[in-house]
Amino acid sequence: MRWEAVEAGDMTILTIISFVLIVGFLIFIHRGGHFVVGRAFYGVDQHSDFDLSFTHLSVWARIAIVLAGPAANFLLAVLLFWIVFAFVGSPVPSVSTNVGLVMEGFPAAEAGIVVGDRIVAVNGEPVETWEEMTKRIHTRPRQKVRLTVERREKRFETILTPSRSTQQDVAGRTLTIGFIGLHPSGGLVYERLDPLTALVEAGKRSFSRILTIFQSVWKTMAGAFSSQVTGGPIPMVQMIAPQVEQGSFSMIIFTALLSINLGVLNLLPLPFLDGGRLCFLVVELLRGRPVSLTVQRTVQWLIVALLVALMMLAVYLAFRDEIFQFLKTL
Repeated sequence: MRWEAVEAGDMTILTIISFVLIVGFLIFIHRGGHFVVGRAFYGVDQHSDFDLSFTHLSVWARIAIVLAGPAANFLLAVLLFWIVFAFVGSPVPSVSTNVGLVMEGFPAAEAGIVVGDRIVAVNGEPVETWEEMTKRIHTRPRQKVRLTVERREKRFETILTPSRSTQQDVAGRTLTIGFIGLHPSGGLVYERLDPLTALVEAGKRSFSRILTIFQSVWKTMAGAFSSQVTGGPIPMVQMIAPQVEQGSFSMIIFTALLSINLGVLNLLPLPFLDGGRLCFLVVELLRGRPVSLTVQRTVQWLIVALLVALMMLAVYLAFRDEIFQFLKTL
């Protein structure tokens, strides 16, 4: 892996402080999930021995307590997404008539239309959406069309003749349409959702992100390493810089995504994570008795040794040629 130098301007004091506060808040939510569910099962006061109370609970109760931490992170993400969708809106592709791409050699380019222009009328009839505009152009292949174009708050008209193009509709039928070689800007607009729809969308978005991260982890374990999966704290701090500049709602989205990442990370079957403890609890559930502390510690250290070996192997594969060149000089 090659690390790029971090420019001083990218990691301002505000960025670092924001990152520390967000991570601290997410850890607090995670630990709070364990605590709330644990207190519900313990039924003991705060002076009772934590470890003793935990080991005397049923396996299912302990599993619930272990899962409560990641669950709290996932629920927080749903809540944060809901806030954005309900009060700001869900981002959807823009349907405006702003031009984002002009294809060379087609009528629009020959007529002088450029990126950034906005089509406001076709044959004198106003159009407000890209679909409305293209529908009127598609019905006039090889027929002159007069477009009213707005550029820097000034309007002008241009006449062009759409090329003839063939396309297939969803039913598989071949259609002949007029085509002038324009594509929309591709920007995003935000549509506010009602509270219930926002909640459903927030749940879908969170679930989709969880699946995506698990798939990335699986690819990483299979050897398909990527900078997105293996990035450390420095790339994460760099990622938060533009969110700080864009405002509070961008920070909320970033916090939601980071909360999901933290929840998934803790579910990995690794020592000292919730996933590692969960594995021992599942084994206990299957065999009917707990795994001894000696076996747990032995397995944990074996996994740690395996991880270190894999890291050394990754370093060796990354710098194999340099190592051989160095050995030749000895």
